[in-house]
Amino acid sequence: MASKNGDGGEVKNAREAVVSLGGKEFMISSLNMRGSREWRQEFSKPVQQVLGMLNQMQGVELSDVSSAAGVLQQVGTFLLGSVDVLVEAMFAYSPVLAAEREWIEDHADDTEAMAALWEVLKLAYPFGGLVSMVNRGRESIGT
Repeated sequence: MASKNGDGGEVKNAREAVVSLGGKEFMISSLNMRGSREWRQEFSKPVQQVLGMLNQMQGVELSDVSSAAGVLQQVGTFLLGSVDVLVEAMFAYSPVLAAEREWIEDHADDTEAMAALWEVLKLAYPFGGLVSMVNRGRESIGT
């Protein structure tokens, strides 16, 4: 039985999410533990790239225009391609979305893709369910 999750996305159960791309609904199922771990490792690479750039900025003297400009150019280049990196992550997680990639790219927009990625992230990083479970447990014992 389907229900609504806290931010309006429809959830069949904790292991699936329905996303809308281009006006069409798609069911995304969570990957097994190995698949999720491998996807998270790939997804973390661009995040590590940004953290590396930020770390480089710590040593940059703002009065040294060429050093600051080099770091800012790297950050700017990454940010300009960041939507594409995130869309790739969405397709990489879901075989259902990957199979419909051409149709989705022709009919959906980036805002819909980011909403779908949010659902993917909730499946790949299921901390929300853990917090909810802890809260229910606390309520049942009256704390």
